[in-house]
Amino acid sequence: MLGRPLAIALLLVLSWAGCMGYKTGSIAPPTPGAMPAWLTHGGISIGADPYTDAERQKAAFDADFGEERILAIQIFVQNGGDAPVILRRSDVALALPDGRRFAPAPADMVAARLHSAGKVLALTFGFGVVGAVAGTQAASAEHQSRRADYMSKELPAESRLLKDQSRHGFVYFMPPRGTPPFAEAILMVRLIDPQQRAVIPVSLPLTGLGFRGAKTDE
Repeated sequence: MLGRPLAIALLLVLSWAGCMGYKTGSIAPPTPGAMPAWLTHGGISIGADPYTDAERQKAAFDADFGEERILAIQIFVQNGGDAPVILRRSDVALALPDGRRFAPAPADMVAARLHSAGKVLALTFGFGVVGAVAGTQAASAEHQSRRADYMSKELPAESRLLKDQSRHGFVYFMPPRGTPPFAEAILMVRLIDPQQRAVIPVSLPLTGLGFRGAKTDE
């Protein structure tokens, strides 16, 4: 049997480790035309909603993306034309006024940045091997839950939109070290018209992003 002090310590470890669990947040579908940024280009309508508010980030992703230098932007695309169009996540980019351009980061990479390594270390220092084991297991479960949720909210890798069809989802950006703070950017989306074998470029101005900058020594 466990001694009373060890039993109490184990309960504390399990309680603390349990607090590391990821809380999945639901997100209401975007309302066409009511998103902060909206543009109609020919028969294509595109909207964007940057999740820059800390409370919205916490509710949707159980994280402070601003602190982690992550931008999450919800995108909505609707095809109002007669011809089908193809929307690819890899054809979305974020362009800054100084010419820098960023491709979306995969959802699993975003989840990895938020991995609870620091909490595992704290449990190790506080409770030794028992804390390390409990902390590692809890952090692994949290990471898997976070990763699955972020991927489920991500814009699909590729979608074929027929007339009046739409898709929505998040694109995540993690500007690299050395990126200065910025508040404005252009969301660039390239749609493909497979019938005409043509590219349909759409540029959507974004404001109020409040990116804090990613210093070279971080």
